[in-house]
Amino acid sequence: MSWKFGEVPKPGAEQAFDACDYFVDEVIEPWKIPDTREQIRSQKHRALREAVTATDEAAVQLLLESIGSDREIIVNMAPGGANTLLFIAAQAGSERIVQLLLEAGADGRAHAVTKYSPLYTAVHNGHTQVAALLLDRFPELVQQVTVERWLPFHAACINGHCAVVELLIKHPYVEELLGVYRSPSGELEWRLPFDPNAQDVAGQTALYVGCLLGNPQLVETLLKWRVKCVRHTLASTTDHEQAEMGGSGGRDHGGGGGGSSSSNPLSPTSRKISFGIQSIMSRLSLSGGRTDPSEEGEEGQQGEMRCPLDLDILCGAARETALLAAVRGGFLDVVTILLENGADPNVIARAVEDQNDPK
Repeated sequence: MSWKFGEVPKPGAEQAFDACDYFVDEVIEPWKIPDTREQIRSQKHRALREAVTATDEAAVQLLLESIGSDREIIVNMAPGGANTLLFIAAQAGSERIVQLLLEAGADGRAHAVTKYSPLYTAVHNGHTQVAALLLDRFPELVQQVTVERWLPFHAACINGHCAVVELLIKHPYVEELLGVYRSPSGELEWRLPFDPNAQDVAGQTALYVGCLLGNPQLVETLLKWRVKCVRHTLASTTDHEQAEMGGSGGRDHGGGGGGSSSSNPLSPTSRKISFGIQSIMSRLSLSGGRTDPSEEGEEGQQGEMRCPLDLDILCGAARETALLAAVRGGFLDVVTILLENGADPNVIARAVEDQNDPK
């Protein structure tokens, strides 16, 4: 006796699928067709990228002229998360290639991961003319923060590019980019395109970095920066209260200016200052306050010209001032500049305590 299993009939849906598959078996699925147009764009972009990387101005110009209507798309391609062509040209400092790419429609996008923009890399490498071009076209990039929370302003100061620093602080920014910033006391207010006292992930300001590196030219350039500010009268602070603060100038440093030198002992920071530093302090007569004599007549007036930098902000892991960083580094010229501009020598460093330290 023989057994024979009959075929189980397929459901209607499977039969329909088999029938459809039979008739379209030879048809190529459209989404699997290689896009010839994209391939051509990729080839043109690779050739253009090689020319930009080699800073071959003639080749770049020739390739851009031959691209055609897809020029803007090809110029802004960044395959595999690579940097844009404008970023590469700005990094190399090729002013001509940057201009050609801008005319071709290159945008100023920052890298998706590092957040480095074309302006940032131009500033970082000290390419003043390229930075000026990019600042004219994309002024908003002055506010672009990297993953390290560095502004282009930080990059210029870290690398000591004084000419670029002056470009960033003197550029005529449009009104829409200006934000409102105030002094620590809240009395002075100014409008700037970026925060001059912004701190990076390590808690360092641009001024602090310049003092930490002992760059007197940079520090002097920063402290000569003047912006128009408006003075606001604080109703909560009276002349009597200011007198009781021991001539600290209305600034609260968390214990840095609480009384005269005759009633309080010297702080640990003051004891570490060398005799040469102390002589500088005595010559400058710092006990009279922070206001320059030329600026005394401007008190209470609107439209004063002041430096927007906070000289006494605590920075870095050591939570110290720029003055203390310069003192520790032995940069006497930087210390002199800071003291002449009113840095408070009595602000005490307040290092962040490690919560895991058993002590």
